Amino acid sequence: MGVKLTKFAAREAGRPRFRHHHRWYRAPGPPLPLLGALTWTGALGSAHPAHLPLERGPTSTGPAVQAATPPMTSSPPRITPATVEARLQEIFIAAEGTALRKEDRKKSVEVAALLGEVARAGRRRLLVDAAAGKAYVGLLAAELLEAREVVLIERDASRVSACESAIPKLAGRPAVSVRQGDVGDHALWPADPDVVTALHACGEASDRVLDAAVRAQARWLFLVPCCYAGAVPFSATAEARLDALGVPRHAEVRRRLVMGLIDAERTLRLEAAGYETTVVPFVAPTVTPHNLLWRARRAGEARRMAEAAERLAALRADALPPRTPC
Repeated sequence: MGVKLTKFAAREAGRPRFRHHHRWYRAPGPPLPLLGALTWTGALGSAHPAHLPLERGPTSTGPAVQAATPPMTSSPPRITPATVEARLQEIFIAAEGTALRKEDRKKSVEVAALLGEVARAGRRRLLVDAAAGKAYVGLLAAELLEAREVVLIERDASRVSACESAIPKLAGRPAVSVRQGDVGDHALWPADPDVVTALHACGEASDRVLDAAVRAQARWLFLVPCCYAGAVPFSATAEARLDALGVPRHAEVRRRLVMGLIDAERTLRLEAAGYETTVVPFVAPTVTPHNLLWRARRAGEARRMAEAAERLAALRADALPPRTPC
């Protein structure tokens, strides 16, 4: 004897399922009355359950010191590592029968992931790729994300030349300019960029990009720091903090703690400047050990800025006298 299904159950049984975060869900059917507005479309065009969190802007009753930037969009263009690798091959490798180096193919994964972040930021009228290197991110943002204007900032002459040679090969001939010099040079930066990216800005270059993006009042900053050398501005203070706490000088122990303190100082510096900041791994650590992304959106909330400034001052305060060895 068959089981008679209700109209709702019959409709549910006929819908395909998809997986999200280790759980199975039904693909969307026609929206139910009153409940139809509770589904939203994700990056791949599939509807997500209503209980999953949406990106929301911060809330505050305090006055905003700057115009807040809207949160990220939920339906960005899909950019795959294969797409990035194919375009880099065509743009940078001219000789027939040659291929990208292994490290460049691995970097295609990082570039695709970062472009996906940029795509979700929405408006891209002016994008700055700082400490650009060969500007994989900036050049492909101009072509694949149709950024209206892209400014590349790089100090190395050979890399600047490589960027200039690549620009004419971009589809659609987008407006891309290269400015040679240090990312800390105020004169190189345009005012009010929509997006600033910096993929693997080495050492203190990450700090100079961070400060320059804040000074230029960028709407979004996507920063992926690289090495944590002694030249990083907060490095000496971090070392003094660890000395005051009696942390031993075993390299592997201190290195992780120093990196953590530097990361904390960078995060608080952004938040004190009015940026809602999230720190997330944007690719797997097997792709690169430097896989943390600082995703910062200009929000300008006075209360959060004041709290972050207070924490930043405490973190930067003079360290306690070092302990006397036993």
